Amino acid sequence: MKHNPKLPTSLAEAAKNRLQWATVITLFGFALLFMSSIGTAQAAMYTFTFSFEPPPSTLGATVTLGEAPTSTMLTVPETLLGHGLFSGLGPGTLMESGNVTFLEVGPGVFFPAFINNNVTVTFDAIPGLELFATNHITFTPDMTTPGEIDLTTLATVSGGTGIFTGATGSTLATGIAVPPSGPLMAGDMVTATFAGSGTISTPAPEPVTAWLLAIGLGGLAGAAKIRKRA
Repeated sequence: MKHNPKLPTSLAEAAKNRLQWATVITLFGFALLFMSSIGTAQAAMYTFTFSFEPPPSTLGATVTLGEAPTSTMLTVPETLLGHGLFSGLGPGTLMESGNVTFLEVGPGVFFPAFINNNVTVTFDAIPGLELFATNHITFTPDMTTPGEIDLTTLATVSGGTGIFTGATGSTLATGIAVPPSGPLMAGDMVTATFAGSGTISTPAPEPVTAWLLAIGLGGLAGAAKIRKRA
């Protein structure tokens, strides 16, 4: 068998080439990991305050009864429409719909116990941006001012559009509702004013970030195999 003196050189060159490729792939993998870390850093948490003020301010909210409560129908439909101010986002419109449940505290006398609503918030300065939530509002008599009702709202964020796509979080607010005098009728409007704060988190990593992370890790694994063979 004829000895090939170039064989060791060829093997050495092949090993060298594999090491060079391993280095390139390693650097590429680290670059993708770095890019994915940037994408992950884009995930954000928004902490904000908001207020819905009483007239004559243009900021406020009204609850409109769809039906009047009765002794046999204590839960009736209602809608809530408001215009408020959100820190960092500016003025926004609050649109809610759901049901209000009453307690009959005397013959033909009803007091609101709680409201469960689906919520959409839009923002005047950012067309197309929406925030979705569910809202639970509870009521207690105001012990200092006759005719007023204290309210507490606890909303759970369920998503949105734009920067709020896939968002989660919650808001908490307190305020006052002023119902009309006399028996409640369908179409009656209750004025509500309240203020509070909330925290919203956007999801991370984003889909593109996840792909970059997977490719980057795959590249590092491939480079390790090449180095081992070399």
